[in-house]
Amino acid sequence: MQFRVVAAVSADTSASPSSLTLPAISPFPPPTRTRDVSVNEAESDTVFVDSHTVHGRRNNQPPQLTLSCDNANAEPFGPTHAMLGVLTGDGKDEPLSWAHDVTENPSPGATEIWAIYNFTEDAHPIHIHLVQFEIVERENEFGTTRGPEAWERGRKDTVIVYPGEITRLKMTFVREGRFVWHCHILEHEDNEMMRPFVVGEIKGPAATHMHPEDIPRRDLRLGGAVSSSAESCSTRTERSRAGAMDWAQRERERLESAAAPRWR
Repeated sequence: MQFRVVAAVSADTSASPSSLTLPAISPFPPPTRTRDVSVNEAESDTVFVDSHTVHGRRNNQPPQLTLSCDNANAEPFGPTHAMLGVLTGDGKDEPLSWAHDVTENPSPGATEIWAIYNFTEDAHPIHIHLVQFEIVERENEFGTTRGPEAWERGRKDTVIVYPGEITRLKMTFVREGRFVWHCHILEHEDNEMMRPFVVGEIKGPAATHMHPEDIPRRDLRLGGAVSSSAESCSTRTERSRAGAMDWAQRERERLESAAAPRWR
């Protein structure tokens, strides 16, 4: 797209921005509840190596990595999986998948504070669907709080939560129904960094709450299901490869079936 600035051909009748008056924003009512939610990171549970693979340039990486799954001091190897979740009773992070029960269930018309604890090493743009919120404050690891930035003082639907900080939001839930909140980094939201929340009655079949340890997990690189039993590194890796091959075969069969004529 190209913009060309040329001489005016008629009188400018538009209003100057300095003369405009925006409508007043009604303040939110006092909150009736504070919810503690979390932003978390999960490491690979199948493959471990003998050296930590640091972030950053290739020159900073160890020259050689050795599989070391049976070493209690080994480091998990593979991409880090970001997840949303809640806080446990003792203040620890509990990552939850999309399949877990709804844990955020405000009443219609309720005003709440959501305290988002970021346990990760990264900043995440967190988006909450169909609600406008105010950024109340951020609190760092030393307990020091600060207000929103100058550009954050209006109503928002997305906020950057910084690593090692608590970001507090105030919002009123005016629409009843089932919605989602998620990280707005595409690779994160497409990889289950998304959770449902329900305003009002939770309708539909009741789900059974699953603790993260009870969910069949998959290695992030190889796709195989993970067992909680002790196995050798090579066994885990080979089983993960087999799981990935089984998935690929099922996917090919599904695509071939979808492409087949649906009439006789």
